[in-house]
Amino acid sequence: MIKGVLYATAGTRRSVIAMDGKTGELMWAHSMREGNRAAIAPRQLSGRGLSYWTDGKGDDRVLYVTTGYRLVALNARNGAVITSFGKDGIVDLKEGMVSGTGLPIDLETGEAGLHSTPIVVKDTVIIGSSFKEGMTVVTHNNTKGSVRAFDVRTGKRLWTFNTIPKPGEFGNDTWENGSWATNGNTGVWTQMTVDEELDWSICQSSRPLRTITAENVRATICLARAWCGVDLKPDSANGISRSCTIPFGLRSFVSPNPCGHQRRRKGHQSRRAAEQGILLVCFRSRDGQAGLADRGASRSAVRRSW
Repeated sequence: MIKGVLYATAGTRRSVIAMDGKTGELMWAHSMREGNRAAIAPRQLSGRGLSYWTDGKGDDRVLYVTTGYRLVALNARNGAVITSFGKDGIVDLKEGMVSGTGLPIDLETGEAGLHSTPIVVKDTVIIGSSFKEGMTVVTHNNTKGSVRAFDVRTGKRLWTFNTIPKPGEFGNDTWENGSWATNGNTGVWTQMTVDEELDWSICQSSRPLRTITAENVRATICLARAWCGVDLKPDSANGISRSCTIPFGLRSFVSPNPCGHQRRRKGHQSRRAAEQGILLVCFRSRDGQAGLADRGASRSAVRRSW
């Protein structure tokens, strides 16, 4: 609820609604008819909500991801699409998604979606990705997961963090025998956590698809089950990122809840800590690049601090 107005997503089409916080009266509603693109999306129904951004000077916006994987910016006062954002108020999130060694997915039938809430940090909105899982997947060489940041005013893409790293990116060497090129998924479909002071975003990714045969288990660990750091500001050359892989075996699951984030004090020192009961990918995001590896493993509750 913002300024007495309750904003939410609702219904099978994932409409956005605004209601009077006192009376429940509907103030406005917005929805998109996406046809088959929405019907075949891997994440259906109303989703987990939306995000709010304001410049404090009257530019108040609501941002959400449609069933068909589009990022939309609306005027928070009347629900009108903000045409200066993206293309006529919409950023097509399937643009830039790839499979294999970099083949762009089809904008209508390509597999990608999201049901979690966009994360707004200052003037940046961060978006994850999700795909079909388990035996519903047609091929292990599915769409590759990524986390992307966009300018909240213009919709311009600021950076992309590939959870299956490409050649030259941190972690690619751990995908042995070129397995990065024939694996898909590792999407960040759960809610993320943010530390605005450090410009860190903390998230967790799902497993890669080709983890059934023993030859690929080691090859698909780094970043697919990891803590990663990416600084939120795209114009900095000084950001340091950290990654710690957390292998959990083939029977593990990704926790659907965001990880905990807290301050801890030991003696005279104060440290931030992130906690998660099952599996994390954590990252700091100034320019979307990963760096210094700190590799370890745990099969119980995961705790890392910085």
